[in-house]
Amino acid sequence: MSLCVSFCAKPQLKQMSGCNRTVDLEGVVDIADAGSGLLFVAVHDRRPVDAKGESLNSGRIVTVHRRTLEVKELIVQGRDEYPFKPLGIDAMVGRNEPMLFVVNEAYHNQRSIEVYRLQRGNLVFQKRIRTARMQGIRDIALVSPDEYVIVREKRSGLFGGDGDLILHRSLTLRYLPVKTGGALYAGKAGERTVLIPNGSALMELDVDRLTLREIPLSVGESPSVANIADGKLFVLHESEQPQLSIDAALFVAPVKDPSTFFVLSPEKSIVFGRRSGGLTVCELPAP
Repeated sequence: MSLCVSFCAKPQLKQMSGCNRTVDLEGVVDIADAGSGLLFVAVHDRRPVDAKGESLNSGRIVTVHRRTLEVKELIVQGRDEYPFKPLGIDAMVGRNEPMLFVVNEAYHNQRSIEVYRLQRGNLVFQKRIRTARMQGIRDIALVSPDEYVIVREKRSGLFGGDGDLILHRSLTLRYLPVKTGGALYAGKAGERTVLIPNGSALMELDVDRLTLREIPLSVGESPSVANIADGKLFVLHESEQPQLSIDAALFVAPVKDPSTFFVLSPEKSIVFGRRSGGLTVCELPAP
């Protein structure tokens, strides 16, 4: 492998095509696969916070049809009146019913994990996991219905030295003594690995060995969101002009304020969520 210092040519920025399909929603924060041709989309409503700076009941979960982009509001059953504002989400089909895991950030200092099942088009509440040491949790990546990784934002003070990752396994929360450098996102890499971009580097967590390694990026800087689909590495790069890399190819992001993305493999397209609101669908470039 040759080293580049100052004489390497910058990769040519390419344009994405076919970005003419949009969905009108409020601020999109995360997307997950709901199965049966649907996507779960976590949405932040445009509502002011309360006097204490909390964002109570200012978000919801909807489903979006992968092909038609039809939006369906979901009725939540069996849940108490605890405030709700989704942040990171992930989903998995278990027992033939999609399971949705949500980071609820309604109370900034009392974030929790909420678990739902999608039954007959409704979200059925299963349980809530909340402890004092889960302050600052941001995102979740499922490995199995009872095994998942939680990412915490960089913080100080009480429990500030616990590390940035929490592993839930066999009904037990394990606080891993590793630092991710302020990561805000977790994405699936393989069956037993999780991608964790931290804004300056892309890391991969081996869930079985509990080891963290850096994945070199051939193009792009400041990785914020990362996933592997169809054997390719997709990375969203934060900058004044947001970019998306697909392996060694670098593209201009089709929206100015992307919050996340989701690759639709069979449809050969990619969905971008926008912080200012809505979804934009683009065609994936030909190999």
